[in-house]
Amino acid sequence: GSAIGVDGGYEPDSGQATPTVQWQVTGIPENTRARWRVRAFDGDPNNGYSGWTAFSHFLVDLMNDPPPPPLLTKPTFNEVINLLRPTLSVVTPVDPEDDPVEVSFEISSTQDFAAVLVTSPWIPVTAAVSTMWTTETDLSWDTRYFARARARDNRGGVGEYSNTNPFLIQSNQRPGVP
Repeated sequence: GSAIGVDGGYEPDSGQATPTVQWQVTGIPENTRARWRVRAFDGDPNNGYSGWTAFSHFLVDLMNDPPPPPLLTKPTFNEVINLLRPTLSVVTPVDPEDDPVEVSFEISSTQDFAAVLVTSPWIPVTAAVSTMWTTETDLSWDTRYFARARARDNRGGVGEYSNTNPFLIQSNQRPGVP
C-alpha cells in the first residue's frame, strides 16, 4: 500500500522534529509473521523513487496461544520395557509465537490418568528435535502403564495433552550366567 506523508518544507538541518508517515494495516490474521519495507516517492514518475529500506519484521499477537500438543514417541505404543525407570521422549513442540517452551511428562496406572503415579518437572525445551525425561521413581515389574506429555510456554499458555501410549514393564528376569 501507500501513504501520503509530509510534502516539502522539511529541512533536516533546521532542528525541527523529523516528520513521520503512518500507515495502518488491517485484516492480518493472528500469529502471522509479516515483513515490511518502505521507500519514498516525490511524485516524479521518471526518477522520484528512493531505494528500499532493509526489511523489518513483526508478529501479529493479540492473545497468547498455547503450544500445540507434543507427540509422544517413547515409549512407543505397547512397547515392552526391561527397565524400572524408563525414558520418555516427545517431538519438541513449537509455540505459535516462538515463545520458549517447557514439557512435562506423566505416567499413570490407568488409561484415563485418574491414578497418575509420576509427574516430571517442567523440562525446558532446547533447540533439539526431541525432549526426553527419565523417571527417578522405580515402576513395578510385570505392570502396564500409560504415558503422556504436554507443553507450556513462558507466558503460561498450557497446551493439550499428547497422544497416550500404553507400555509394559516386563517381568523380572533372572540374570544371565556370568
